[in-house]
Amino acid sequence: MRNYDVVYVYINSTVPQFRVRFRMTFEMLNQFFKKLFFHSTNVWSNWAGNQISKPEQIFKPKTLEDLQLIIANARRNSKHIRCYCSGHTWSSLSVTNGYLLDMTDMNKISIEYNKEYECWTATVESGVSVEDLDNVLKQHNPSLAVSSNTVINSIRYGGIIATGCHGAGTNSHTIPDQMIKIEIVCADGELYEFSDKINKLEMSAARVNLGVLGIIYRMTLKVEPMFRLRMTDTLLEVQQVTSNSEYLKQLVLNSDGVEIFYFPFNSCGLNSNNDKIWIKTWERTNDNLTESGLPLNFKRLSQNLQTGFSEPLFETMVKHPSITPHLLYLLFQIIKEESNVLLAPDALHYQQGIDNILCLGMEFIFKVDEQFSNVWPKWNYVISKTYELAKKQPTPSYPFNLTMEMRFIKSSQALLSPAYDQNKDEIYCAIEIVSIKNSSGFNEFSNDVALNWISNGSKANPHWAKMWEHLNGIVPYIQQTHQQDNLLGQFNSIRTKYDPNGLFFDNKS
Repeated sequence: MRNYDVVYVYINSTVPQFRVRFRMTFEMLNQFFKKLFFHSTNVWSNWAGNQISKPEQIFKPKTLEDLQLIIANARRNSKHIRCYCSGHTWSSLSVTNGYLLDMTDMNKISIEYNKEYECWTATVESGVSVEDLDNVLKQHNPSLAVSSNTVINSIRYGGIIATGCHGAGTNSHTIPDQMIKIEIVCADGELYEFSDKINKLEMSAARVNLGVLGIIYRMTLKVEPMFRLRMTDTLLEVQQVTSNSEYLKQLVLNSDGVEIFYFPFNSCGLNSNNDKIWIKTWERTNDNLTESGLPLNFKRLSQNLQTGFSEPLFETMVKHPSITPHLLYLLFQIIKEESNVLLAPDALHYQQGIDNILCLGMEFIFKVDEQFSNVWPKWNYVISKTYELAKKQPTPSYPFNLTMEMRFIKSSQALLSPAYDQNKDEIYCAIEIVSIKNSSGFNEFSNDVALNWISNGSKANPHWAKMWEHLNGIVPYIQQTHQQDNLLGQFNSIRTKYDPNGLFFDNKS
């Protein structure tokens, strides 16, 4: 805590007659340090630009004491608090008219061996990026890695944990499930530690907390010795695969990770039967590396340049939708079949520059049935609807114009995770559609798709970090799906314990 903060707390608590006079001095000092401590602008938008707000003040804390000071100011001034890290969340979780915290300067990392869990652990503050932790783990002796992670490595762990992000590890759970403890500054300004050892139910709430328990200060994740992954890319015809549930089941069960992509209009002519899907698998291996060092760095640079140059093309496509099938066909030709062995983080973050492309996405997560028969129907509906709209006369439309992808993970023990399940071995599928920002009709298209995905008793829940608030009837639907095991009730009782006056509860979603 800064010196003037300590003086303020000391005098305020011991010499009541000086309280008003010193508070004036404090405000003068506060203005003096504003340029060092606070942002100069009060307009905030997320990375994609689909969320914009005007918080009263934007703070950029660097220490635990900064967080406690901000909370004290918020309580004193009756302001709400929300946080953001890299701003990649498409939903309104960071939107506030009160105090907004930019957590990117909270970036300390420490690595140690945990004797109780008999594994290496990484303790990271909220603002640590995936890339920063990867680099520290690589340089550690012994070299270490996170078991499963997001593809994008520019996002930061505070947002990853708060919203329940996940990778594509068939034998791995969500990233919040890899935590052994998390430390949160709650509404009273005190730092609380949550873990299964202290209170398992409260830890289940803290794992995916949406930022409403308090400000995430830091978290401790299990990591493991560095390993290698064989990453294989295969292209198969849509009609060859998407009616074969047994193929999908064996693919998932016999791989360490699976991610499947569909790029619309990737063949000549408006015939989905000629389209292909891109299947990416990961398998642990001891084979020699085939991509590393300078050649891999050059490949990453090339990926960044490609995505950077593609953004103007996509902007043109949005303005002139009739070119959509032709442009997507050409871009799909870049994808090639190949198989390479990489260090785990290099394989998991296989594509650089994704966030050069401003886009919007909606994702739902659901339990896979024993025969995997409930997966392809959701996938095929998107393809069918896409071509139906593209063939519509006299005005074809192309609201879905980037990619659909799905990943498979083990279930989560976090109360608010879309993949929550009491059985730790259940497999969940995360399926997402992504379109270029400002694509005409995407909101209507995603509404139609969401309705299909949750129909016929299919219990699927939206990913908190993706678009979902625009969906018709989504709030009562979420409330209904979380009634089982009283998930929302349990979470809310814990939330009100640590934030009884709703200091961190600042938008209707």
